[in-house]
Amino acid sequence: ECYMYAKGGPKDNEKAESLLKAIEDDPSGLYLRGILFSGRGEDERARESFEKAAEQEHPRAAYNLAVYLGSGRGGPTDKKKAFELYELAAKYGDMRAMYNLAVCYDKGEGVAPNPKKAVEKYRAAMELGHIHAMFNLAHHLSSASPNEAATLYRKAADKGHVRSMYNLGLLYDTNEASFGDGSGEDNKAEAYKWYVQAAEHGHPRAIYNIAVMYATGTAEEGIDLVKAKQLFRRAALEHCSS
Repeated sequence: ECYMYAKGGPKDNEKAESLLKAIEDDPSGLYLRGILFSGRGEDERARESFEKAAEQEHPRAAYNLAVYLGSGRGGPTDKKKAFELYELAAKYGDMRAMYNLAVCYDKGEGVAPNPKKAVEKYRAAMELGHIHAMFNLAHHLSSASPNEAATLYRKAADKGHVRSMYNLGLLYDTNEASFGDGSGEDNKAEAYKWYVQAAEHGHPRAIYNIAVMYATGTAEEGIDLVKAKQLFRRAALEHCSS
């Protein structure tokens, strides 16, 4: 690892590979060889190393192999096997594997679609710290439990997740979730606030919705048709460039 990642000295992949050959049957050594081959674009060799390490239940190797199998990188695609490997890595607490496991259940990749399981795994990945899992969980809950969804979107938005900022604004804008005393005025003000934050990051729908607010008089400053026109134009430009 010191030679691979230049820890305490210069990077030397040849030296790293030479040392890793001495421990090629060790799962951690196999995993690091896979990383080395992957970085050099040698996908078939990387996949082979990850597979040997995964057979010994190395969680990070299992995750990487699942990614390779799911995308067909370095060999044929096998989404069912990828799902099984995500399960293995998730069992050891791998956050990314838990998230991808949820996506498999969500989209029916390698397993039958199961929204209930998807929610369960998104929640588990969120608890491990995966911010996009928090967003996806909020999306699943937005119809049945909009206020809980709003809480999750807010947490993700506070961590800088732009789509959560927009979706949170949308929940308040449509009065699906309640803010303050639950009045339409409070909800519109909160929606405006989150649309503005998303718009600052170039979110085209947020910019468009702010423009609608200025055109209809529900923006913080009331009706401003000049500003509305400017924002409609900006939203179109952002959409074209995204």
